[in-house]
Amino acid sequence: MPNWVYNTLTIQGPKSEVDMIKDRLNKPFTLAQETHGMGDINANGFPTKIKEVTYSNPVFSFFNIHSYKDEGITDEEYACQPDRGGINLEDPDWFRKSVEFAKTQKDWYSWNNSNWGTKWDVAVSDDEKYPNTELLEYKSEGDDNWVVYKYETAWSPAVTILTKLSNLVPNCLLTLEFEEETGWGGEYEIVRGEVKELAEWENRCYACQSFDCVAYCENDCGEFCSECGEGSWRDEEAMKECEDHKNTPPVKTYTQEEALNGAL
Repeated sequence: MPNWVYNTLTIQGPKSEVDMIKDRLNKPFTLAQETHGMGDINANGFPTKIKEVTYSNPVFSFFNIHSYKDEGITDEEYACQPDRGGINLEDPDWFRKSVEFAKTQKDWYSWNNSNWGTKWDVAVSDDEKYPNTELLEYKSEGDDNWVVYKYETAWSPAVTILTKLSNLVPNCLLTLEFEEETGWGGEYEIVRGEVKELAEWENRCYACQSFDCVAYCENDCGEFCSECGEGSWRDEEAMKECEDHKNTPPVKTYTQEEALNGAL
């Protein structure tokens, strides 16, 4: 399983572009996927069993920004598994070479990573019971118009496909806020394919919202914020033996009544 990146994307600009891109991102489509029956490969190396996955209401889809079909790639070519035979992990330059090799490939894994910046789409399929992609806000009236999406990507914030998206709405400002599940994250602005970094951090304290202030205790008793002293996690027993944190106040707990009365 990948590490997930949690993204919030705002598209703000002229009503005509905001309305157009909202409709385009939610356009129904079908996607070719190889079935999981191993060995179902023909003499040319293509899968013989391909299923069509339907997206009647995808909400937000990388496919609708740029797809393999735009480049003339067939379903059979796309549904293949990646060719990893030529990668020599003992070569110190193996990663760069593998990235360059992937750009020449047509299989789903290589093509998605090269053209989207992540291996999976975020579109909501018809058989998805618990989707993580949502349209959070939509305003289309007056001079100020916007649409806001929330979605999760594998390993990276998938900025590559967002630069392509920004070129479809050249008069809009795209603002991406993202955070990976281990704590690093950032905020970017994207206009006409150009990316501007507004903020970037390695970690964040969820108690005081300070950035790059959480450090692991050398005595193995937890991770603590240098600003407010709260721990992202703590080992209460180990803290008793730690000279740095043995006097740290315990985590405050609240009754249901206290929480309802605003004690948090």
